[in-house]
Amino acid sequence: MEDLGNCVAIIPVRGGSKGIPGKNIKLMAGRPLIYYSLRAALETDSIDVVAVATDSEEIASVCKALFPNSAKLMIYNRSEESATDTASTESVMLEFAGKYEFNQLILIQATSPLVTSNDLQSACTKFNGGDFGGLLSVVEQSRFYWTEDDNGHGNPVNYDPQNRPRRQDFRPGFVENGSFYITTKESLLQSKCRISHPYALYPMRVETYWEIDDMDDWRIIESIIRSEKLNSPTEHLSNIKLLVMDFDGVFTDNKVIVFQDGTEAVICDRGDGMGLSTVKKLGLPLLVLSKERNNVLESRCKKLGIECVYKLDDKLTFLKNRCEEMSISLDEVAYVGNDINDIPCLEAVGLGIAVADSHPKAIAAADHITEANGGNGALREICDLLEPHLK
Repeated sequence: MEDLGNCVAIIPVRGGSKGIPGKNIKLMAGRPLIYYSLRAALETDSIDVVAVATDSEEIASVCKALFPNSAKLMIYNRSEESATDTASTESVMLEFAGKYEFNQLILIQATSPLVTSNDLQSACTKFNGGDFGGLLSVVEQSRFYWTEDDNGHGNPVNYDPQNRPRRQDFRPGFVENGSFYITTKESLLQSKCRISHPYALYPMRVETYWEIDDMDDWRIIESIIRSEKLNSPTEHLSNIKLLVMDFDGVFTDNKVIVFQDGTEAVICDRGDGMGLSTVKKLGLPLLVLSKERNNVLESRCKKLGIECVYKLDDKLTFLKNRCEEMSISLDEVAYVGNDINDIPCLEAVGLGIAVADSHPKAIAAADHITEANGGNGALREICDLLEPHLK
């Protein structure tokens, strides 16, 4: 029996989801749903192996394409019996435990994409620091709960309406959010349950209360993910291995000077050129992708020594192929754009950057917005952010 290490994470994902067909690889805020929980698990130091348990070759291919260089990622081909509509999550956990050696098992659910590596690492630390049989993620709730009986009568669960406590005196409770569970292999095999007594609770932030069961949940969580895109890209900067840029509206102010003879001219920022030269010398590959071809584009890129590819109607497909050639993932790419044709790339890469005067839809799709406008120092601003992480 193969030994996978001390701590293994398992993410069960079926290909035949019914409520939202294909939900596990359906794009949420520009990325497949499974991306979020999978990335969190792969970035957790305490986890030795992350097993995606699936019956779908398509899901397996998507996961491998998302993280092609991850030594932690494992695809586990679950049986037909453990992938039916009626099969329990425990069935695939037990099936997996019967084939591999490990000490601890973390069940992570792709339908709770707001989990972070910090959550998982902190939960592992708590589980290992006490005498627990299992740990589950929860959200604190300071609410008065009721149930309704068969006669339609309401019954209080956690307080006495005749002695209604003040909010500050009320002891809060916790609700499972379904994000993750931790147990040991020994406990799992004995109890046949994802967690065993005594239980530890790991409280998560209130937004993680939502898990995806239907499209209403999907829309709520997607809006949270989009709204939480920080205007500081610090956490991504050290991972960037390729800087890709649009030309018009990024190198330029998106305006064109047209002379009487029909020739065109644009204005670029010299500071941008200096910044790009600096990060290039530090070893960061640079690439310009453009839908248009013009002499100005070719001339400027030639002067700066930057590769440019033009006449591209589908920038994302080209970028995916380039990443494959470089043996890097899209997560290791920073893309700078300004308009709606840049949105697929802005959403797909690890760090999507929109210049300050971008189209509103491009800004909504980006992870970071520059303070400077396109053609007015935006690229220098980005290069200054990247430079300390390249030395």
